[in-house]
Amino acid sequence: QKTASKLEENLKKHMFTHRALVVSVNRRVCELLAKGWPTPDHAFEDLQLLHSLRQENLMAPWRVVKEAITGALVMLSSSGGQWRASSSAMHGPGDSPKQALNLWLQQTHVFAQFSEAGFLMPEDFMEVERALDAQLKQILNRIPSSDMLRYAAYLRAGGSFILRARAAVESGIHMMPPSTIKPVPVKGDLPPEVPTFVSVAAFDAIRAAGRAGGLDEKVAPKASVEMSQLGFDDPTLEKSVMGRRPSRSSSDSALVV
Repeated sequence: QKTASKLEENLKKHMFTHRALVVSVNRRVCELLAKGWPTPDHAFEDLQLLHSLRQENLMAPWRVVKEAITGALVMLSSSGGQWRASSSAMHGPGDSPKQALNLWLQQTHVFAQFSEAGFLMPEDFMEVERALDAQLKQILNRIPSSDMLRYAAYLRAGGSFILRARAAVESGIHMMPPSTIKPVPVKGDLPPEVPTFVSVAAFDAIRAAGRAGGLDEKVAPKASVEMSQLGFDDPTLEKSVMGRRPSRSSSDSALVV
């Protein structure tokens, strides 16, 4: 009987210690996430830590942590931000279109990785996607129609990451036990698919530049044709390019889980 009582006492102490540890870890995690990530690099680094903490059951209540993660992703995705390049040079909102789109591409990669690690639910996914949509529109509105084709590869790659994120959330991965979830490595070949909102942003920017007059007015029609040939769907045309998976915009998509 004494042994049983001692065991019960030790278990209670252990449970109390574990709860205190969980509270302490969660408080610190949420404090750090509230500050946001200065670069996508920092987000990638924290993903591994967050994944490990979740596997050790040190992230509860999950709703609070999830909201903090979503908030950090929205901040990262909606800001011109700063991108830490290999040369350690810092870039901001006044960067060239190439630098800005490179940052946006990295943001979509972060989005995909967190989604595939089970950190986002449908409502969180749409909130982050809207931020990426708004950021992309700001960038593309600074690009002349004659240059849009040069940056199509960034749009296709970023769009593929977004579709990866969408597929992960639609699969219900966020409801799986943390121990069964493994971060998905980057694959070499990205599918040649483009979310609707990416195509909409590109063609809207081309048309806006054309309406502004000057050289863009002459090259905008040609730029639209060339983007369509690359697999981007012009939203003003009813007929879609055959052989592509239809995608939905962030405003009208309804994720089914």
